[in-house]
Amino acid sequence: RKQAEDIYDLIVKFADYGFNKSHSAAYGLVAYYTAYFKANYTIEFMAANLGNVMANTEKVALYID
Repeated sequence: RKQAEDIYDLIVKFADYGFNKSHSAAYGLVAYYTAYFKANYTIEFMAANLGNVMANTEKVALYID
């Protein structure tokens, strides 16, 4: 029982750290690619973004401004 509780405590501690680190790494990669495409392929980037939100006029207006 003691060993199981020790293992559980280690897993709980890692869960707080592990999720945040992996999430931030993945989100950082998405942010990097987004910035790269926006800076280097502006027309294609905007066309793709607008194509994804055409049904939402508020987002279309936001992207155009």
